[in-house]
Amino acid sequence: MLNHLIVILSGFLFSGCHYGKASDYFNQDMVELISAIEHQDQSKAQRYIAQGLDLNIHGQEGITPLIWLVMQKDKAAIRLALELGADPNFPAGDGGSLIAMVAGGNDSELLQLLLNKGADPDSVDHNGEPALFPVVAYARKDQLNLMLAAGADINRTDKTNATPLIYAGDLLKFDMVCLLLKNGADHTVRDSTDGDIAWSVHEAIEEKLVQPGSEQYEWLLKAKALLMNRGVAFPPLSPDQVRIKEGRPNSWDLEAIRTGSDQ
Repeated sequence: MLNHLIVILSGFLFSGCHYGKASDYFNQDMVELISAIEHQDQSKAQRYIAQGLDLNIHGQEGITPLIWLVMQKDKAAIRLALELGADPNFPAGDGGSLIAMVAGGNDSELLQLLLNKGADPDSVDHNGEPALFPVVAYARKDQLNLMLAAGADINRTDKTNATPLIYAGDLLKFDMVCLLLKNGADHTVRDSTDGDIAWSVHEAIEEKLVQPGSEQYEWLLKAKALLMNRGVAFPPLSPDQVRIKEGRPNSWDLEAIRTGSDQ
């Protein structure tokens, strides 16, 4: 069920579609409350709430009333729901946050609305991925500025200890790498593989992962220059060199251990 929620939300964020009816997700009382909100009937909506209805609940698929209104792209209804007590940080049934669902999508005005109403820019999705990650993935520079202005931690990590900067390098989004660096992203962080942004930049150049002469290649060279200005020497240490330097098994040692244990 929750996987279906993820598909629904992914679809609405990047399309003009509206998904289903409120009755597909909520009982009749909540449907009537949502209808009052959609029709901007604040008095009627307040009466339902006074009778004990709570906007911060989970319906079918783990969807909340606020998420459903966001799916309808009805900003007036979203504003009223927030004024009536809908919590922009109340998670979906899978634990993911609304801001992480909206970030990276095609509606920066909606993202700004939620942030203005107290949505946490450091919240995460159902996989524990920070909301800045989809902003990086879809190269939404305007949204990066919105998130940082709202106090997002530019160095917040996911479960693999990757930061938005490392994530941008992994995706070969070197325009975003440059923007993150210029906004103070920490280039010294290493993820769980012991890789850092300098290694991603080095690999992209040496392995020709970005087409020379392309726009991203120009950003790649700018990223390298920014790192060198911060004192990074090229070529940087590889993940294996980092492990050797710290006295930990490198990838070859680990493979030998694995192979030996299989025999």
